[in-house]
Amino acid sequence: MFSTTFTVLIFTTLFPHLISPSPLLSLESRQAASEPVRLTLKASSPKAAFDHKPINANSQGFYIGRRTSSYCPTSVENLVCPPGNVTAIQVGSGGGASMDSEVPGGQPIYVPPTGNLSYTPGHLESIPDIYNYTVLGFAFTPYAANSTTDSAVGSFTFSGLGFKGWLACPLTTNITSGRRRYRIFANIEGGVADVPTGDPGDCMPTEIEGTVYTGNSPAWQYG
Repeated sequence: MFSTTFTVLIFTTLFPHLISPSPLLSLESRQAASEPVRLTLKASSPKAAFDHKPINANSQGFYIGRRTSSYCPTSVENLVCPPGNVTAIQVGSGGGASMDSEVPGGQPIYVPPTGNLSYTPGHLESIPDIYNYTVLGFAFTPYAANSTTDSAVGSFTFSGLGFKGWLACPLTTNITSGRRRYRIFANIEGGVADVPTGDPGDCMPTEIEGTVYTGNSPAWQYG
């Protein structure tokens, strides 16, 4: 079981933002070279209404049914802002993960003791140990061997805190208020807490499917 609470200074080693992955390298070659794998995410739960829906970054969490939230400072001279409407992450060979953003210092991804999959604000190179966040244990496993960077699809997983799978927890049980939206939680040992409806029984199991992303970083900073 992986439950290391680790300072995210490793982020600057695992996720240098100046790396531009070559589309000519196989996924295995890139992983062997310790380059992060860049992914877009979607839910995979055949019996659920949200099956194959994109998972987007919003308010420092991951959601189904919410748009990607991003920010770019327009006051910085000569800064070219990315579109900011696509959520992409990076997964390193050492088990760390981050948002695929351009903001200095990066945006590490972590799982707190409550289980909700989260990421930091921009410019935060380290997470104080006092918060007891788990920042290692993330992995991407392609479904097919010898996948290229253009076509690799696989499973995004977590191995910390007694992980038993991903959960999609609805923001409300009132379906008359519109289409349902869900927040992604890690189903960890001891159960999840602080789910949006207050009842973990409202959550539904799901897998997270990753598709390798080969474009430029799609956001300057995720909000």
